[in-house]
Amino acid sequence: MALRLALPHIELYFDGSTDGLNTGKGGAAAVIYAQFRDNIRRLDQQLVASVSNTMGTVGNNCAEYYGLILGLREMLHCLALDLHILGNSEHVIKQLKGVYRVQNEVLKSYHLVAKGLLSTCADSW
Repeated sequence: MALRLALPHIELYFDGSTDGLNTGKGGAAAVIYAQFRDNIRRLDQQLVASVSNTMGTVGNNCAEYYGLILGLREMLHCLALDLHILGNSEHVIKQLKGVYRVQNEVLKSYHLVAKGLLSTCADSW
């Protein structure tokens, strides 16, 4: 007979957008869910935190990064052993993974903050 323990699995969803095609008044948000599962199925899901904020005039990728940063700041309050980060910005995700270079000077500061928070929040994501 085997004992299966429910293990926490943390998911961070982030998004950001502007009211223009690429540049405009921005907004960003993130939600964090804890899922408890055994080896076979998810047992329960709970909302841990949600955060949102408006921004001045920014580019869309800045708003995306800001959504991630908001979520990672909230993650500092969680003990995450198993963190998954999900967002609809392929650009941001690939820059964080090192697939794309960060060339835009404004995005470089967002990127550095996000990478620093990532190193604090989780060993791997």
